[in-house]
Amino acid sequence: MQRVKQHLMVAVMSAAILVGGTTAVQAEAGTAGLESVRYENFCRDVDGGTWCTGTASGSDPFSKVCYSNYFHPTNRHSATAMMASGTDRQVADAGEWAKASVEAGAAHTCYTKYNPDA
Repeated sequence: MQRVKQHLMVAVMSAAILVGGTTAVQAEAGTAGLESVRYENFCRDVDGGTWCTGTASGSDPFSKVCYSNYFHPTNRHSATAMMASGTDRQVADAGEWAKASVEAGAAHTCYTKYNPDA
């Protein structure tokens, strides 16, 4: 019975991946283009600060967390994560990380952005 449950879970997860397509993070900053990653994170230096964005495993096998973290050494700034109907925007003072995240079903697309001068 346990093996049947394991095989069923593998089949369900495989179907979710096939139906949902590639999981993507859409990264937006001003007029910057969109970028896609699959359950990865990446950081880069932008507009005088450091922006880290991506997705991670959620609280259950069928969800994921979308996040946007932005650090700016001299400006008050913000980071925003949006997915499904959820939006989280966090503002931080200079020298602090603004960390935004939202959780939704794994098939949803993650959108993130930052503002270097909030």
